[in-house]
Amino acid sequence: MDEDRKAIKFLLSNNYIVSPNSKTVFRNHSDPMALAKKFIETFSTDIKCDEFTLTKLINNTNQSPTPNYKVNIQPPISRKIPTIKKKYTINTKIDDLTDLHNYEPKFSIIQEPILSDNLVGDLNDMVGYFQNRYKKLSNILKRRADLSNFHKINEVKKEQNNISVIGMLSEKTINSENSAQLILEDPHNEKILEVIVSDPILVEQATQIMLDSVICVKGNVNPKGMFFATHIILPDIPSKPISSQNYADETVHVAFLSDIHVGSKGFLDKPMDKFIDFLNGKGENLHLQKLGKNTKYVMFSGDVVDGVGIYPGQLDELAMDSIHDQYDAFGSFLERIPEDVQMVVIPGNHDMVRSAEPQPKIPERYAPTLSKMENVHLLPNPSQVSLHGVNTLLYHCTSLPDMINNIPGMQIDKPIEVMINMLKARHLAPMWGSKTPLATEPEDHLVIDPIPDIFHGGHVHINGYGKYKGVQIVNSGTMQAQTSFQKSLNIDPTPGQVTLLNLKTRIPSQLDFM
Repeated sequence: MDEDRKAIKFLLSNNYIVSPNSKTVFRNHSDPMALAKKFIETFSTDIKCDEFTLTKLINNTNQSPTPNYKVNIQPPISRKIPTIKKKYTINTKIDDLTDLHNYEPKFSIIQEPILSDNLVGDLNDMVGYFQNRYKKLSNILKRRADLSNFHKINEVKKEQNNISVIGMLSEKTINSENSAQLILEDPHNEKILEVIVSDPILVEQATQIMLDSVICVKGNVNPKGMFFATHIILPDIPSKPISSQNYADETVHVAFLSDIHVGSKGFLDKPMDKFIDFLNGKGENLHLQKLGKNTKYVMFSGDVVDGVGIYPGQLDELAMDSIHDQYDAFGSFLERIPEDVQMVVIPGNHDMVRSAEPQPKIPERYAPTLSKMENVHLLPNPSQVSLHGVNTLLYHCTSLPDMINNIPGMQIDKPIEVMINMLKARHLAPMWGSKTPLATEPEDHLVIDPIPDIFHGGHVHINGYGKYKGVQIVNSGTMQAQTSFQKSLNIDPTPGQVTLLNLKTRIPSQLDFM
């Protein structure tokens, strides 16, 4: 057996998840088995072995003058603010920026989940939750013009050609680049459909689909009753021409932030102060001053405080051990923002709400200062709002690590690619039983419908933006220094970086407040 295959087998035998893209790294390494052992000594089984993590591990090992594969010494966490080169990418001309003296906000709530107070969480609740997911997503699939000849799973018979079946993906087995099996279920009875995939392109597509996603397969049934897929179709979002996309009728900007983590010892108050000064028109130059005064919306996608009791040993990393003090401190920052700036705050996994998604809005009893501010809108996670006619979906994106760990090629430093996968699935957290807890509400509020113009997330502390089929995607950075957990995973956050979007042109700008 080749050395690279031995190394991969060694990892698999130790219960590690190995991404296909790791093969090239092992093949090109001088000692694949030593690399595999180093990976085991450095990371727990929760971390997927992929190209990105392996490359980081190799680079860190090469930087050490005396690498030792038997001893894993973790350097102490540094609270020093990282040095980041300032980057100002402003894509709105200074002549287009007005002070908006007679500004009237055009803000409305499009989608605010109404959550149950008396969930039992039993089998009946779970069945109802998944039936609602299936109903919502199957209706989206049935509206597609390229699909027809639909069959329920119990209607599939021998020697049928070019039929379409919608089901929930309960199992998948990737045997090779040319072979995979998918198991689909639907709510009509207990019969399942085994789908055979032999086209390399379809096999690769199958690797990108999360379990419990609702999909459609087109294909043919042979005389033995075996279903062979010719197409795999996701609910996805349709491409929207520019003429049908929503734009503001005047030049006005929205700023996207998340993961502020007030209350943590690693909270960076100086960049937060600089951002607030920017909104008050106190930028370093005239262009920034005018841009700040033209920014009339601020979105916070969760984890505005660090919370209390979120993980073992957190008290050692807290500057404030009272959740009330943390929210009061965050509120004191927002009170310095001009009153004509509309702000939306949704919770994340560090906020004082239930961990199961969807999450209710932050309660008034924990954040009275925020609740009393007329220009602050506390909403559930997820929610969708309209900013000057531009529909904006806010979701904390707690499910990002689950998707990264289960989809080959996904990387934590490229959150936009993962968020595109959510849009393709038309679901924010498809997989049941993973690290993202899901509440079995009567309605699945994590289905992406209606389609937003902007999709804003956070959670991984890495700023980025992109576009998919006309939807502008933003993942915010953070206002927190690198944590000990991030350091153990070689994750480099992007603190102080803020993305702004011109709602009239839908063109982003990038600011750095470090």
